[in-house]
Amino acid sequence: MRAFLSNGGYATWFQTIVVAISVLVAVVAIRASDTNQTVSNSSLLAQKYFADKPTLASASLRLRISQYVQVQEAKKMLGNYDSSKDPNFIALFQTARPLVKKKIEASAELQADYQALSDFFSGMLVCVEAGVCDRATAVKLLGWELLGFYNAVCPYQEEQARSYGYDEDSARYLTFLVEYAHYKQPEFFCREKIALVQPRNR
Repeated sequence: MRAFLSNGGYATWFQTIVVAISVLVAVVAIRASDTNQTVSNSSLLAQKYFADKPTLASASLRLRISQYVQVQEAKKMLGNYDSSKDPNFIALFQTARPLVKKKIEASAELQADYQALSDFFSGMLVCVEAGVCDRATAVKLLGWELLGFYNAVCPYQEEQARSYGYDEDSARYLTFLVEYAHYKQPEFFCREKIALVQPRNR
């Protein structure tokens, strides 16, 4: 046994195993640390959304209220609107979308709210795509907020995209909301592009 342990070949072989095990342990530790950091990054984004002053959540609420008011105006335009005869609000939302777009175009405050939230959510999605933020945590903490923002501004956002030839934001939002957050068509205010996106497992 002593001769075996003193063999030079054994030393090299043994050192190789020790190094390999050390590397494996280090990789597992790094991955665990990376996972914790990406979860933390997503949590910090949620904290920024809800807690920073002025809060982005308040800006989103103003846009959502504006959208709601325009939907009510659309009901008046349709006369005796009966939701039971309008499955998934197809006719109502079709009438309301131009009103939502015009309302944002006419309000400097809503445009500022839109820009601030667009920058925030676009940054969040880039962070998730790059693996720097944890997707599952982002879905859990901010998925519903992103859906609310998208619904509140999508007619205006898509008009901006057509005007400037830049439609990456809308595609990113829908990929996240449909493929990973698993929201379905009736939950969307703008629905033309949803069929192009298929849900995936989280």
